[in-house]
Amino acid sequence: MLLNFNKKFNDLSVTATLGSSLLDSKYIQTGYDNGYLLNFANFFSATNLNLTKVNLKDVNDRTQLQAVFFSGQLGYKDMLFLEATARNDWASQLANTPNESFFYPSVGLNAIVSKMVSLPEAISFAKMRASYSEVGNPVPNYKTITTYNVFNGQASVSKNEPFTDLKPELTKSFEIGTDLRFMKDKLSFSVTYYHTNTYNQFFTVNADKGSLYDTRFINAGNIRNQGIESRLAYQADFGALKWNPSINFSFNRNKVLEMLNVTDPNTGITTVQDKFDLGYTQVRLGGSYGDIYGSDFQKDANGNVIVDADGLPMATQEPVKLGNFNPDYLLGFSNSFNYKNFSLNFLVDFRIGGQVSSGTESTMDIYGVTQRTADARDNGGVQIYDKLIPAQTYFNRAATIGSQYIYSATNIRLRETSIGYTFPAKVFNNRIQGIQISLIGRNLWMIYKKAPFDPEVTASTGNGYQAFDYFNQPSLRSFGLSLKVNF
Repeated sequence: MLLNFNKKFNDLSVTATLGSSLLDSKYIQTGYDNGYLLNFANFFSATNLNLTKVNLKDVNDRTQLQAVFFSGQLGYKDMLFLEATARNDWASQLANTPNESFFYPSVGLNAIVSKMVSLPEAISFAKMRASYSEVGNPVPNYKTITTYNVFNGQASVSKNEPFTDLKPELTKSFEIGTDLRFMKDKLSFSVTYYHTNTYNQFFTVNADKGSLYDTRFINAGNIRNQGIESRLAYQADFGALKWNPSINFSFNRNKVLEMLNVTDPNTGITTVQDKFDLGYTQVRLGGSYGDIYGSDFQKDANGNVIVDADGLPMATQEPVKLGNFNPDYLLGFSNSFNYKNFSLNFLVDFRIGGQVSSGTESTMDIYGVTQRTADARDNGGVQIYDKLIPAQTYFNRAATIGSQYIYSATNIRLRETSIGYTFPAKVFNNRIQGIQISLIGRNLWMIYKKAPFDPEVTASTGNGYQAFDYFNQPSLRSFGLSLKVNF
């Protein structure tokens, strides 16, 4: 339900919305999860499952979110605007806790400076803006009560300890920015700085020894994200030809400021996020989300690789940081051309920095089917100091060391291109206002990359899997046809 108000009082304008909502969600699933090939190909039936490998699935979930909210804007002479929002949620996931509801507000101020003061003629528009907001988020349901599993007609109690002190996750954000236009609005520039802290994150940890439960849940953490987003655009006219280039530039810096108490306060290690044979992403106090850890060559104080009695390089006993999968910078260069009824658009993406790991390269080295292993065999082996190690012997050791398969994720690609033509209304005797037909291509050209695979193709949908390639699917080029009809 929404109640809207819109009114002007001389120099003041007021816009407000008061509302309430109820979201009730149910998810029911009953079936079999095989996880293995059927006995007979392409015959999809429960009778064709390998019964020794069947997992029964029976899900009956329900959540409800009740909310009241307000948003309003107070304007003065169409040049100064104060905006505020407030929302209170009652989430069923927080039942049986002292925090059955949570409140989160926001406030923002926008000032059109070009209307408030006299600026040089070259500046046709200037706006300053700042805002602060809080956003709450409930956690997965059924974590605050004891639950039971029923299997094969028998009930068993869950091994998760009820989390009766559960708090909702909370994100606090501040941002400030400006929007400028020059040369009678032909040139525009905008930039925003943001600073975000996320608290009370939801973790699953092992229960204390002697407990009746295997796992328990906690709220912990303070992860900070801060960065800049900017855009520079221009509108150029050359008679019937119009050209609109723009550049988008952004970067984000992430840091773990606080986290749950751990056994070893020196390392701050909490939990492995996503793991592969060559390494894993791990959250550590003082580190960043996306840090990749794995083994490296052991080295002496002078940086020389330490070898064993057989002359083979030795791996570190403890994992070391190998990189971070997040980019240092993102850059996009977009161009739009229009000539009479023709249009051409293309976007070039730049991803600068970040590291990725390739289990594919490691596995193929172990099997001796890469160019580097062929070169090693042709050379009679791999030279380690004064000893020539047979290629197979060397790669059986080196191919298990994570640092040898870390690659830069830097890449430049032609992200999208479209070319179109608009048939004017007079072609259809003005019965139709126009028809636009466009040919669209995406991911057309990998202009430059350092990794032996597309670093934007990941092993799985989980956030932590962004770092890893393990016989991933190849990246795809796609084409499409768009038709728009205006009446």
